[in-house]
Amino acid sequence: MNNNATTLVPGSAGFHLDLANGFTLSIQYGAGNYCDSYGKTFDGAGTASTTTMEVAIMKGGEFVVLPHDVAGYVPVSVLGSLIASVEAHDWEHVCLLCGELGEPDYSKFPQKQENGSYV
Repeated sequence: MNNNATTLVPGSAGFHLDLANGFTLSIQYGAGNYCDSYGKTFDGAGTASTTTMEVAIMKGGEFVVLPHDVAGYVPVSVLGSLIASVEAHDWEHVCLLCGELGEPDYSKFPQKQENGSYV
């Protein structure tokens, strides 16, 4: 994994992982997020347990890749593979990991420019 920054927001139920390639992976869990702890609240210690998460991929503040902007009930066990796939720009694998089994919405896939950057 490349050098990445993690943004943790106090009182939030998740985090953003800002990847070195300019993409942000948003992982959300807990009350109100599409995961198995949707209806749960955090305990007094500020912890909650979940086996699934809500996922979004962003570039420049815009949702990209996923057909419905976010994917819900994604198994936490795929997080490592998900990070690696976003770093590798493997958008079809990202969709598969997020449970998007139909035909991908290729119009939401960032396009590689001649200079190697993605938009």
